[in-house]
Amino acid sequence: KEAGQIETILKKAFINVRIPVNKPPLAMEIVNRDLYAQRLFTLGNFSAITGKSKSKKTFLSTAMLSAAITNDSIQNKLVGKMPEGKRNVVLFDTEQSEYQLYKNLTFITKRSSLVKPPTWFKAYCLVGISRNERINMILESMDRFYYEFGGIHLVFIDGIADLLTGVNDEESSVHLIEEL
Repeated sequence: KEAGQIETILKKAFINVRIPVNKPPLAMEIVNRDLYAQRLFTLGNFSAITGKSKSKKTFLSTAMLSAAITNDSIQNKLVGKMPEGKRNVVLFDTEQSEYQLYKNLTFITKRSSLVKPPTWFKAYCLVGISRNERINMILESMDRFYYEFGGIHLVFIDGIADLLTGVNDEESSVHLIEEL
């Protein structure tokens, strides 16, 4: 790149400690019993729940999804909460069977004290879809939901490693992050 282009890019990227930067909008926070809030997710950022197999990652995700779709303040105080003006919440599962995802959705709905999930909460079982098609379906769905609901608040991908050619494949990982 030419020197002028680099200078323009650097000016946009410069952080001046004397000029405060806006805090990213909250997507979800955990609130403990003492009402101490800890920011968990912020809009526009990626977060990952990692752990060994059978370490209850899906259980934690379902608890967070319950908090994300409920209006019950008790549920929100114990588990987590999202700011007002919710938008679309989407769950893509690449690991669980249809039956297990159905059980998880039943648990999410029951824990949220709802009879049925809100229309803006969508869940999809992608187990039977090829690895290459999964990421395309996720991206196209996100695009559609963005316009249908005026934005997407949270996207949970249970089993994101199943979208990669290999969990230690750096090129595949970088490509997936750039796409999302």
